Amino acid sequence: MNYNKLDYRYNLKKTIMSPIVRDKLGGIVKIAHACQMHGPFFSGVLKQKNHLNQDQLYALCHYLGLKNEEVDFLSLCLAYMRSANTQRKKELKNKIVLIQKSRLKTDHYIEAETVNTSESVFLEYYSDPYFKLIHTFLQVSYYSRNSNQIAVDLNLHIDKLSHYLNRLVDFGFIEIQSSQIKVLKQNYHLPKDAYICQSHQLSLKNLSLNQSQKLAKEDFESICVSFSANQDVYNKIYEAFLEFLKLSQGYVKETSKITGVYQLNFDLFRWSK
Repeated sequence: MNYNKLDYRYNLKKTIMSPIVRDKLGGIVKIAHACQMHGPFFSGVLKQKNHLNQDQLYALCHYLGLKNEEVDFLSLCLAYMRSANTQRKKELKNKIVLIQKSRLKTDHYIEAETVNTSESVFLEYYSDPYFKLIHTFLQVSYYSRNSNQIAVDLNLHIDKLSHYLNRLVDFGFIEIQSSQIKVLKQNYHLPKDAYICQSHQLSLKNLSLNQSQKLAKEDFESICVSFSANQDVYNKIYEAFLEFLKLSQGYVKETSKITGVYQLNFDLFRWSK
């Protein structure tokens, strides 16, 4: 579902033309008949020449198995496109924009537990970026068996590493065993609206910058682009990155043998006021 598209017919066509839906539900004519519509009329809808009414849209969304929030969004878009009342169109557009903004969040694209920073454990965990880094290092088999190497790689004193490890034990995130350190909990997401999020990100970025300056040029990639556009383009780029983040998480999950720890940062902001 592309929440940046106001035309509900675009999302319907995208859904219907996907191989998974076509294999499961059949072609356009079959779907039209199942929803009590004539084939030529429905074909015109997908070509953005005809419009559905609300009942037809509801029946179609139900047949396609769309989620309730997707149905609500498409219903608003349909009402917006067919309304001839200026004030109503404005109110509908405001509701649509609110939904669009709410969807442009990382937690809608990745599979991770969103943390509650009112809990002291997560407040301390995200107040110091080394907790996150060491926790991630321990997810690599080599470092879970040779934890002292983490101190070497991160240029930490061994006593400092011991402090972080002991606190991670207290948090319930790891368990120190005789031959290795076992990770008990992982894959957390700090929401953008958490008051500690910005300070955590800045601290981690500063560590990232420091690390990148130590690496050979072939060992890191850095891309900086300045461009002129508008808010719609900004939103499209941000959504494309969220899709990329979702794809990247899939790659990480499919990794058969984890051998190292990597960093990915993304910044998108405006220079002009």
